[in-house]
Amino acid sequence: MSHAQVISPGVPAASTGSADLRFATLAASDLFRNVPPDALASIRDALDEVALPAGGRLFAEGDPGDALYVVARGRLVAELRSVSGDLLGVGEFEPGQCVGELALLTGRPRSATVTAATDALLVRLPKDAFDRLVVEAPELARTLADSMAVRFHAQQVNRPLANLFGELAVDEVRELHRHLTWLRLAAGDVLFRAGDAGDAVYLILGGRLRAVDESSGTRRVVNEMFFGESVGEIALLTGATRSLTVEAARETYVARLAAEDFDALIERHPHVLKRLVRIVFERERRASSLAKAGTLSMCLLPAPDLAVPRFEEFVARFVRGVERAVGSTLHLSAARFDGAFGRAGASQTRPDHPLDVTIAGWLSEQEVRHRAVVYVADAVGSPWADRCLAHADRLLVVADAGGDPTPSALERQAVERCGATNCELVLLHPPDASRPQGTARWLEARGEQAHHHVRLGSDADAASAARRVTGRTIGLVLSGGAARGFAHIGVLRALGEAGWPIDAVCGTSMGAVVAGAYAVGYDYEGMVRIALSLAARRRLFDVTPPVVSFLASKKVSNVYREIYGDACIEDLWRPFFCVSTNLSRARLVQHERGPLWRAARASSSIAGLFAPVAWDGDLLVDGATMNNWPVDLMRRRCPAGTVIAVHVNPDVDRSAHYDYGAHLSGFHALGRHLAGLLFRRPRGDVPFIAGILTALSLVNDAMTTAEKRKLADLVIVPDVRAFNPLNFAVAQPLIDAGYTAAKTALAGASLPAAAAGA
Repeated sequence: MSHAQVISPGVPAASTGSADLRFATLAASDLFRNVPPDALASIRDALDEVALPAGGRLFAEGDPGDALYVVARGRLVAELRSVSGDLLGVGEFEPGQCVGELALLTGRPRSATVTAATDALLVRLPKDAFDRLVVEAPELARTLADSMAVRFHAQQVNRPLANLFGELAVDEVRELHRHLTWLRLAAGDVLFRAGDAGDAVYLILGGRLRAVDESSGTRRVVNEMFFGESVGEIALLTGATRSLTVEAARETYVARLAAEDFDALIERHPHVLKRLVRIVFERERRASSLAKAGTLSMCLLPAPDLAVPRFEEFVARFVRGVERAVGSTLHLSAARFDGAFGRAGASQTRPDHPLDVTIAGWLSEQEVRHRAVVYVADAVGSPWADRCLAHADRLLVVADAGGDPTPSALERQAVERCGATNCELVLLHPPDASRPQGTARWLEARGEQAHHHVRLGSDADAASAARRVTGRTIGLVLSGGAARGFAHIGVLRALGEAGWPIDAVCGTSMGAVVAGAYAVGYDYEGMVRIALSLAARRRLFDVTPPVVSFLASKKVSNVYREIYGDACIEDLWRPFFCVSTNLSRARLVQHERGPLWRAARASSSIAGLFAPVAWDGDLLVDGATMNNWPVDLMRRRCPAGTVIAVHVNPDVDRSAHYDYGAHLSGFHALGRHLAGLLFRRPRGDVPFIAGILTALSLVNDAMTTAEKRKLADLVIVPDVRAFNPLNFAVAQPLIDAGYTAAKTALAGASLPAAAAGA
C-alpha cells in the first residue's frame, strides 16, 4: 500500500502547479521525453500529484503495481532483500526520472521498496490511463520498449550483483550499472570460446548457459548456469585464457561487466574474493555430480491434427507426473499465462511491444521459483508459441500415433530453433492399445530422436514419460550369465510386488532375452513359461560341423521369433536396448531399433557356440564379450535417475572343480561327458568346450564389475554360484534365487521420490 499523500488536480498546494505543468513534467521525463506531446494528450487530465516527506515510503516490495511516478522535486532511494535477507540499496531516483513503471506494465507486485531520501514531489500516472495510452497510440510501443528494456535489465541485475558481490553502497551499484552492457543470446549463441582472453564477467538475468569442453575433439557439457549466477570470473582472477566454451542453452539475457571495472571493485572490496571462491567451489561440485541444479523448462507442441481434448488430457497427466518427479511445477498455456500474469492477451504480446521484456523477466522469475516449467504451445505459429520455444530446454512434439507422421512446418521450425538433440516425440495411443505399431514411420521422418508411447487415460504411462523427460528414469539393468539369467525373472517379480515402476530396461546376453520379454509385455507367469520351454535342449541345440560354431543356431533363432513375434524395439511401451559385440569392427553395438528377436539373438550369441549374426555385412556375437553388465550405458541415459542393476555372473564359480593336470585328451573328456549324459555319473574335473566359451565371454565382466557397482543405486546379486551356467533344466530354482535376493535388497531400499504415487 502506498504511504504518500495524493493531491488531486486543481487543489491549490505547494505543487508543480497547473495540469499543464504536471503534463510538462511527465513529457520531459526520461521515459517519455522521446514521445511526441500530441501522443500523450489523452492522459493529461489523469495526472495526480504525490507529496512525500523525507523518510516517507512511496511503496513497499510486494505492493501492487497500480501507477508510475515521475520525480518532480527531491530524491528517492530503492531497496530490496538479498538472497541472505539483507536489505540492499539498489538505486536512486532524481528529478526527471520515472519510478514504478515496470510493475505497472506487468501488473505484478513491486520488486523493491522506494522511500524518500528528501522531501519529494511526484507526478502520478494511474495504470488504467497508461494502458489507454498504449492502446490509443500503438506507435509508442517501440519507443517505450527501448527505454524500458534498459530499465528492466538494470532492475533484474540487482539480485545477481548482490549474490556475487554482497552488500554494496547505493552509489557503487549505480556506478556498476553505468558500466554494464546488456546482451540477448539466442539458443546456441556463443558467449565466449575456450582460448579467448578473460576480458569480462557476465551476470545471468534470465535463461540458461552451458559450459562445453571441446578439448578432446568431442563436445561434452560439463556444467550449466542459471538466473542469478555469474560466469567468466575465474579467468579474470587468474589471468588465464578461457578454459571452456560457454554458450546459450536457450534464449538468455546477460549483463557484461568489463575486466577493468571488475578489478576496480575487487580492489575496493577484497572480501568479495571469499564469495567468489565459494561460488567457484559450488560450481565445480555441481559439475562433478550427476544431477544438475536449476529449473527444467519444457515446451509441449501439439501436432496440427491432434484432437484438442486428447492433447489436454495428456498435458494434465504429464504435468502431474513432472511434479511428482522433480517437485514444484508451473503449467503455462496461453490462457493460464494470461491469468497468472494478470493481463488478458499478454501471452500474444509481440517482441516489439514494451511489455515483451517484462514478460521475459516474469518468466525468468518463475523459473527461479519452480523446479520445472511446462510451456504448452499453440498448435499454429503465434507469439506465444515463439515464446514457449525461446524459453524451452526441451521440446516435446505430441501427436496421435495413428496420425500423419510428416513433421509440420511449425515442428520443423521448432526443431531448428531448439536443436535436434533437445527434441523428443510423444505418441498418444487409445486406452486399449495392445502394443504400438508403425513407430518407425515417425522416427524416419525425424532422425535419431527419443520417443515415448503413452496410452490415453493412463497415469502410469504419462508419469513414466515425465520421469524420462526430466532425467528421473528408473532404469533396470540385467547382466548376462547364460542359464543363470533365469534369476532375473524372480527379480522382476519382486520389483512388481514392491511397486517399483520400471521406465527403461536393458540387458546383455540372457539378460537381454529376459529384458526383451519384459519390455514386450510378458507377465511373471509368461516369463516362467518361456524359461521352462528353454530347458529342453532339443529346442535350442542343432549340432553342426564346427566350422563356424558348434550349433547351426536355426533353432534358437526360431525360439526367439516365437517369444517376441514381429515386435520391433521402437514399438515397445518401455524403452529397451541390448548390446552385442561387433567382431568385424571390434566395437560395442547398442540395439535400439529393429526386430527385437534379432537384437536378442545377437546379444546372446556366445562366440563359438552359436553362429554369429550377420548384420549389415558385419559379424555380431554375445555382448558379454565387451560389456556383460551395461550399468554404465544406462547411467548415461538417466544421470539423475535411479539405476537398479542385477548381476548373475558370480566372481567365484562353485558349480565345478577342475583338476586333471597339464594336458587332457579330447577322447577322455568326451567319454566322461557321455557317461555323465547317459548314466548320470559325475563329470567333476573335466571341462566342456561350451562351458569354456561361455566363461571366456564373461572374463571382461570380472574386471569391470566393481567400478560399475558404484554407478548403480541398487545392486541385486542372486546367489547362483552353485548353478552350472549351461544347465537350462533348473529354471525354477534360479528364478526363486532371484526372487529371494531381490526381496532382501528391496527391504532395505526406499522407492525413489520421483515414483511416489506411481
